[in-house]
Amino acid sequence: MNRQLEYQALCRSLEALPPALDGVADRVRRRVRQQKKRRLGVSFGSVAAAAAGFVLAVNLLPTFALACGRVPVLRELAAAVAFSPSLSAAVANDYVQAVGQSQTVDGMTLTLDSVIADERQVVVFYRADTDLHTQVSCEMTDQNGAPLQNISCISGSDSDDVRQFEIHAIAGQEIPAAFCLRLSLKLSDDRGETVAVYGPYVFELTLDRSKSAPERVLTPDQTVELDGQRLTVETVRLNLTRTAVTVSTDPANTAWLVDLDFHFVGPDGTVYDVPDGSLAATGSPDTPEMLTYYWQSLYFTGDPTDLRLVLDGALWLEKDAAPVVVDLTDGGIQGTLPEGVASVTVASVADAPEIRVAVEPGVELGQPFRGYLDHETGEERFFPNGMSYHGPGGDWAYAYPLPDFPYNTIALAPRYSFFTEADVSLTLPAAE
Repeated sequence: MNRQLEYQALCRSLEALPPALDGVADRVRRRVRQQKKRRLGVSFGSVAAAAAGFVLAVNLLPTFALACGRVPVLRELAAAVAFSPSLSAAVANDYVQAVGQSQTVDGMTLTLDSVIADERQVVVFYRADTDLHTQVSCEMTDQNGAPLQNISCISGSDSDDVRQFEIHAIAGQEIPAAFCLRLSLKLSDDRGETVAVYGPYVFELTLDRSKSAPERVLTPDQTVELDGQRLTVETVRLNLTRTAVTVSTDPANTAWLVDLDFHFVGPDGTVYDVPDGSLAATGSPDTPEMLTYYWQSLYFTGDPTDLRLVLDGALWLEKDAAPVVVDLTDGGIQGTLPEGVASVTVASVADAPEIRVAVEPGVELGQPFRGYLDHETGEERFFPNGMSYHGPGGDWAYAYPLPDFPYNTIALAPRYSFFTEADVSLTLPAAE
């Protein structure tokens, strides 16, 4: 039985609300009724001790789970966000906004139930009249119909009870208080095959800013050097739904920063090391660098100046890194493999070549290659059907089928060249 089913069974098995929580449940019921009367709207689309405490409460404590189970909206929502520290903390601190808007297109009803929102992100919880997997895509405009720039829409969980998608504001963009969403809903089966697409669904939404905590901006402005490469931690932004760490790099660096590994430590030694949410990082459109990293929300952990930011390592791509050319006829390789890659081989599957990449024991750095270069244009292409799996020794391996590939060689674009381990602790200044 999975954790969500355990939670639902727990709610059904307990019959009486503990007296200690009775007042809490009543207060939440009143807030839900008030929100329904106001008919507040919010929604969006699909591009790291209070949180941990609520996760434990939902998963382990019958009394707390029952309190949520007795409250309309929160019962399924608490179960759906139980493994997201950021969203769990938002639910626990009463930052859920009711929406309650439905539309039907070609017999398929899409209902936006509620949202959790801040200045940089909106998480929309919705329902659809289907047992199939769902994916939402969206366009977001202002009240005058002008498209909003630097907004990405990412579909998240699509459990039977509560489904969700996320709207992310990036590159300095903020989520406006009022906006219009034009949504499409794609249904797919367990194999990932598209069954149907419905839409458009058009919703006009207005966020309640009193239910969206203001952003706190910290400016460490501290520079460190890792393996001869310099980076500066410029800002740490604390929001309701996530923490964003933005860095810059020295133009004199010989490599691009493509990933940064870090965690936060509280004054009591609590470690916050969860890259919560669907969006992990964003970067410059002109380089491979990733300069803003998204982490679990630390909004409810107390005074942020009591936190330490610990850099654990970095992944770098040499600025002059050449592609790795693989001969699909004999498996020959030209070029330098990324650090930690044990081998690149060619197999034949269903009369088509398949690239197989194995990494060294203990290496967990993600995919070593971003894609491949088009033979005619030199533009980078993504592998359409790549997959990852554990090899015979339990180590990571990657497979890239190439059906209908017309050439005898392929030029793989490395995602990184080398990695740097670190243990650099930075203190955080007061919020601006």
